[in-house]
Amino acid sequence: MSTTAQHAFTRRAFLQALLLGGTMAALAFHARLLHAQDQNDDDSDRETVVIIGAGAAGIAAGAYLQAEGYKVILLEARDRIGGRVLTDRTLASHPVELGAEFVHGDNVITWDLADEYGLASREIGDEAELYLFTSQGVLSPDQWANIDGINLIDDDELDRLAESWYEEEDSDLSLAELLDEHEIDLDPDVRKLLNNDMASDYGADLKDLGVLGFIEQSYEGDDSEYDGQLADGYTPLLEAMSENLEIRLNKIVNYVEWDDEGAIVYTEDDDQIEADYVIVTLPLGVLQAGDVEFDPPLPDDKQEAIDALGAGHVDKIILKFSEPFWEINFAVIATIQDTQIWWRPGYGREDEASILTALVGGDAAKRFEAMSEAEVITAALRDLEAIFQVQNLRDKLVEGRFINWGGDRFSKMGYSYVPVDGSEYREVLAESVGSLYFAGEATHMERAATVHGAIESGWRAADEIMEM
Repeated sequence: MSTTAQHAFTRRAFLQALLLGGTMAALAFHARLLHAQDQNDDDSDRETVVIIGAGAAGIAAGAYLQAEGYKVILLEARDRIGGRVLTDRTLASHPVELGAEFVHGDNVITWDLADEYGLASREIGDEAELYLFTSQGVLSPDQWANIDGINLIDDDELDRLAESWYEEEDSDLSLAELLDEHEIDLDPDVRKLLNNDMASDYGADLKDLGVLGFIEQSYEGDDSEYDGQLADGYTPLLEAMSENLEIRLNKIVNYVEWDDEGAIVYTEDDDQIEADYVIVTLPLGVLQAGDVEFDPPLPDDKQEAIDALGAGHVDKIILKFSEPFWEINFAVIATIQDTQIWWRPGYGREDEASILTALVGGDAAKRFEAMSEAEVITAALRDLEAIFQVQNLRDKLVEGRFINWGGDRFSKMGYSYVPVDGSEYREVLAESVGSLYFAGEATHMERAATVHGAIESGWRAADEIMEM
């Protein structure tokens, strides 16, 4: 939320690089990967790569390697592809994203991929009306622009404070401690708005986010602060990228036997797949839970990195109403409530349905995850009634959903974050071990917690295999 550009979204006001080695080479190949032809049936002289997970990272790696002549098998635990990407077409005539939603930056690889596949985009940032809800009620951009301390909710200002601390102290601390060190005494409402912005944006509260990790992920540079959408949603992009891949659904991997020469991947339904290489794209939360056993166990430094990084809890609440009940033309309302930030997923569309989405992260997400779905929807309706000063919203409710990514067996999280003293661990997590290679948003140094970061990480892992 910038006081200089009242109608522009921050870099990652929602759902929310030093490119790791090899990614630039992958980018150079992406156009021909999109049009790769099916491989011939003779697999006898082709090396086999098994990829655990058919999310953005796994699909990107698989498409890359198959185009280069490898035999690729993707094992996906769910009955669908996409992982934490899930576009719903049942709630409205327009797509509603239940997982990843926005494309963060106008120079990121997602737009090139969309162009290659003929997928339309939507510009949403420049015309967006951003309102705040505080103890004073709903505030328009003109009303909140000059609130003391509100500029801290702009990531650029926090970047400046964080970098200044690092240059002077060369040590890490939490963002909450950073504010204390600079003796910044924020109004309670502004402090809550800032915390909610960080929690929904990065997956953790101010007290849990490390300053060095925050600097590490400050990637706006060439990416820009633009936020846009794929007009038909994220799922069609992954469907197009995976068109020619062998993807085995409902394959839950529980054991991987590996060494320097290859691996055997075991699934819960007693399949055994031999591979020359394995790319692990499991979410950090699943790795932390130990749902997949590695034999031999992963090296100590790899396990330390898995345990040290933060698996951020980020969930969504989707409420569909029989008709609009709001009188202001808002696109986004950032709040001091546990529901944190609300937006209209159909904003700017001619066929906009009366749907509101809340994005909730950090400790607030964990509180919601401890409730039943009915309790979450009741709490969300209560928050909306307070914001808009209306009563009995349940009478207008058509459908409500709580998208509990933290409680999902195959994700156990929304997206990763870096806690205090954790700034080196993403690089360790990304390093290959024997025949095992690692990809996924948590392995990207600066574009973590994004779909394009996951895609780039898949290309990076594929490039590492090709270099063997």
